[in-house]
Amino acid sequence: ATIMTPIDDFFVLLGDRTKSQVKHLSNIGFRYLFVIIASIIVLNIMAFGGYYLIHVRMRQIRSLIDTMVEAQESNNLSLRANIRALGEIGQAGRAFNSLMDTVRESVDKSNRTTESLQKINRRIERENQDQAGLNALSKALRGEQTIKSLADNLLNSLAAFLKFQTGIIYVRTAENILNRVATYALPMDKGPQTIQPGQGLIGQAAKDQKPKVIEEAQGYANILVGVGEISPANILIFPILHNEQTIGVLELGSLTPFSQSEIEWIGKASGTMAVAIRLSLDIGEREKNRNDLEIARDAADKANKAKGEFLANMSHEIRTPMNAVLGLAHLALKTDLTPKLRDYLNKIQGSANSLLGIINDILDYSKIEAGKLDMEAVEFDLSKTMDNVANLITVKANEKENLEVLFNLDTEVPNLLIGDSLRLNQILVNLGNNAVKFTDRGEIVLTTRLIEKSDDQVTLQFTMRDTGIGMSEQQQARLFQAFSQADSSTTRKYGGTGLGLTICKRLVNMMGGDIWVESAPGKGTIFSFTANFGLGKETGKKRYVPSRDLRGLKVLVVDDSAASRGILRNILESFSFEVYLAQSGKEALEEIESADQNRPFELVLMDWKMPGMDGLETSRRIKTHKALNKIPAIVIITAYGREEIMQQADEIGLEGFLHKPVSASLLFDVIMQALGKEVEDLSGISPEVEETVEGMQSIAGTRVLLV
Repeated sequence: ATIMTPIDDFFVLLGDRTKSQVKHLSNIGFRYLFVIIASIIVLNIMAFGGYYLIHVRMRQIRSLIDTMVEAQESNNLSLRANIRALGEIGQAGRAFNSLMDTVRESVDKSNRTTESLQKINRRIERENQDQAGLNALSKALRGEQTIKSLADNLLNSLAAFLKFQTGIIYVRTAENILNRVATYALPMDKGPQTIQPGQGLIGQAAKDQKPKVIEEAQGYANILVGVGEISPANILIFPILHNEQTIGVLELGSLTPFSQSEIEWIGKASGTMAVAIRLSLDIGEREKNRNDLEIARDAADKANKAKGEFLANMSHEIRTPMNAVLGLAHLALKTDLTPKLRDYLNKIQGSANSLLGIINDILDYSKIEAGKLDMEAVEFDLSKTMDNVANLITVKANEKENLEVLFNLDTEVPNLLIGDSLRLNQILVNLGNNAVKFTDRGEIVLTTRLIEKSDDQVTLQFTMRDTGIGMSEQQQARLFQAFSQADSSTTRKYGGTGLGLTICKRLVNMMGGDIWVESAPGKGTIFSFTANFGLGKETGKKRYVPSRDLRGLKVLVVDDSAASRGILRNILESFSFEVYLAQSGKEALEEIESADQNRPFELVLMDWKMPGMDGLETSRRIKTHKALNKIPAIVIITAYGREEIMQQADEIGLEGFLHKPVSASLLFDVIMQALGKEVEDLSGISPEVEETVEGMQSIAGTRVLLV
């Protein structure tokens, strides 16, 4: 209607005059007018629709932007775009809403993760604190402490961690009574000192083995603080268990309630407390037992010392009648006796010697135990000591048919030493006699070698090796114990007191050395020991040097024992001789016949007892050998000092005779005599001793009164 009003006004103005024309024009141009009007209407509609569309879209876009800005400024992830339209704006709104959902979900997930991490951190921090408390508690309870000191340290450490105000520790005694041993911030004498299991809350907690918590307790205990008093209202009673047994009880008082985590921590720490209390109780018991043992040991030591002093002082009184028995038996055997009486006296003398040996062992052991055995420090000749040992050992060894005794003295060992030769002789004779006792056939070898040498001291090692019955490891473990032997059967079969090796060990220790054994059943035994000695004036080993014409002398050693051949070879080579070896009489004849055409042997050292052809028969064949251009000098060597052997050697015409074990000085003298050379005085006797011997000749025949 608004559009048509101007047109009506237009027709009124025209009037009638123009009605016809307009009518005509209307008839002609009505269609055009209609088209124009319709176009205007369409354009208006389009303009209105475009305006409407632009306005609505802009409002939706503005709403989306406002929502984004508000969400950014307020950090509110719950805001959403209220756009229901389709198209690109609707898609953008939905994409924004989806993005906000995703962001919110991620943020929620991140928050949950952060909360979990914070919980983990709090738990780790709490665990670290708990562990630090446990470490501090363990440190406070470390080491050997009396139960009172341990309980005080325990309460102090717990108070520093749990922040309680009062504390008491009860410990169960051997009589199954809870005994108060320490308090914290409370008088020690306040309240019961002992509690029976099941008596009161303390005894009941110990019996039930479960903690008890009391809250809002009234009139429990008053604690002085500054000018006033406070009273803990929360009580925790905690039993301490060890191997499922109540070993103690904790009673703690606090102004604030005990948290569950604190109670759990005490449960964790109770294991450490229980072990520490158990150890402290054991230490106290051991200390008491140690004191009792020390008292008993002192009494036993005094009794043993009195016994040892008595036996040591009685040494002379005991040995005197035994020496009388031996001396009179020896003198009686020199008289004319019937065979029956001689047999009786021989048995008396043998039994007396055995008894004297036992008495000597007991008295020496008693002297050592009483501390009355002193070591001398005098100069002595080691070779003489070894000769004396050889004489004593070979007497018993000669009683066995197939047993040899050999000595191997290292050429680096000095002759003149400073020490106690008598005790060294005692050790070697004891080991040697044991070797002879337990060896029926084979050989016994005593080796001496240098271990260490300084300007004024040497360390020597002595080794006694035999081919006897040997020992097991269990038997070796009992060797150096007093009054013990390998086993009871050994005592019955071989005799002895079981003191010899114990005395040897003590003497070796007094010489600054050690003794040990190596053995196996049926494989023989090796006893070794070390000893320290001072050096005499002549610190070097004495060398035996022959005359110039005998240097490089060609010598043949004949012996079936490899050890004996090695020992003789070492000694002969020290004389500058050229040494060859043979292990049988047949091999010796072949060596001599083979060398006769070129460079014959000038000396043969011949062992007597060998398998097959013995030494005497081999020597006889050599001496009567017609085809030899040169008959060598022969020295027979034997471990068996029989007169018939010496007589046969003289009949064959042998140049020398030696007993095993052979020393370097004796072998040198015999060789020089066998080769017709003058023997220098190499016996080792010092000029002082010679002068003493010569001086003794001036008083020869003097009458002496023996009391």
